[in-house]
Amino acid sequence: MILMQKLIEHARSGPDRTALIENDVPVSYADFVGMTLRVRHWLAQERLPRGAFAAVIADGFRDQLVITPALRTLDMDAVNVANLQMLKELRLKNLACVAVTPEAASKPKTTELDPQVRLIVVPQELLVPSAASPEMTYAELDRPGGGYLSLTSGTTGRYKKLFQTGSDIEAATARAFDEGVIEYDQNTVVHGLNFPLYTGAGGSAAAVWLVGGHVIFHRNPDLLTNYFRHRPTEGFLSPAYVPHFLQAQPTSLPIQENFRLSIGGGFLPVALAETIVRQITPKLDIIYGSTEGGGVLRSRYRSPDDLHWLVDDRSRFEIVDEDGRPCPTGVEGELRAQIREFEPRGYLDDDVATAHFFRGGFFYPGDLAVRREDGRIRILGRTDDVLNLDGWKIPVAPLEGEIERTIGARAVCLFGETNEKGQEQVIVAVEADRLPPEDAIRGLLAGRPGFDRYRIAVLKSFPRSEVGYRKVNRRALRKLLD
Repeated sequence: MILMQKLIEHARSGPDRTALIENDVPVSYADFVGMTLRVRHWLAQERLPRGAFAAVIADGFRDQLVITPALRTLDMDAVNVANLQMLKELRLKNLACVAVTPEAASKPKTTELDPQVRLIVVPQELLVPSAASPEMTYAELDRPGGGYLSLTSGTTGRYKKLFQTGSDIEAATARAFDEGVIEYDQNTVVHGLNFPLYTGAGGSAAAVWLVGGHVIFHRNPDLLTNYFRHRPTEGFLSPAYVPHFLQAQPTSLPIQENFRLSIGGGFLPVALAETIVRQITPKLDIIYGSTEGGGVLRSRYRSPDDLHWLVDDRSRFEIVDEDGRPCPTGVEGELRAQIREFEPRGYLDDDVATAHFFRGGFFYPGDLAVRREDGRIRILGRTDDVLNLDGWKIPVAPLEGEIERTIGARAVCLFGETNEKGQEQVIVAVEADRLPPEDAIRGLLAGRPGFDRYRIAVLKSFPRSEVGYRKVNRRALRKLLD
């Protein structure tokens, strides 16, 4: 396992260097590796079946990050989950055990385990720094180890399961080093906020540890207030987090010249982007990617143009028509990304979703896009979020963003419906504390084919996914508007 090899190397060369900070408590590489090896040694005595799934439930990030690689070195496939109810929803067919901390085990169970699944409580004394720890030879690490299951719900509210074998994880890691994809180094400090470890955003720790940097996690309610206390060099936020993030920073905060903030998971209003580069950092990156892999689109914000037109620097993306043929420059189509041999080619135990999103060696994230002459790509919104009004097919994302910026709403979603007279009309759903000026919305919709009939619905809070970037759960929102 390359990750454990690297962790041990860092623990030997710089034992006191920080690997992790959780709720302001630092953990050194030596202590982190020591805890992981002690847990591994204890779990090895449980004689767990190789190749089966082991779920990990722990309240703290540190404990999850210790137990998970320990299981994988024993050739168990691992998944991190928040609780037993979430585990039940995953319906894993080859689940052998659930490893929990004493704190997690003491909480009331929301659902009982199946009789054939073992509940293993990892002793608390193994999960604290100690001078003594068992050795682990490189011979034991000279194999890929178990795989890992990542989860994504996107805007659907239902978990999709992405499994990578240990061999695929090793191949992806080796390729990333060869291609220079890993931009981190030993001075990198990534702020992981409280993104769950089973998400793409929460999985940043492994990439940082490969090169000897460290990660910050916070579980406190004021996780944004002291964001820069430990001087992060990298951070990830969704647009939904940005207003709270800006409000939480003191006005006297100096510009963070060495900090790069990446925004993904939605469209960022220009006003917020300008505030970030003026008050927080000049290194604001707009990113588009997916847990499924298939590359990342990115741009460094220098003008409003960079909020929408992103760079495909590795030429992994294509825009195609309904027959899978490449679209000419300037013609809208469906976005797809090439899948490399070590990347997931489907969702675990979901043939229907796999057939829809993974086709012919490409991953189709479900977004409309267009490419312009200089090669930059603009995401126009979900293929499912296209309004068909009086025969006009209209991507909603650009107009939603324009309305958001004009009226200063936190979010805007457009849906189609049939009114009581049987006519097609638009629902303009606005996330705001009060009713916005209708004149402004009317001015934006005026003259657009099919937008002559609409109604405005204001909600103080949109339903959002609990995973990763907290995207708007459009399906749940649509139900609220019926």
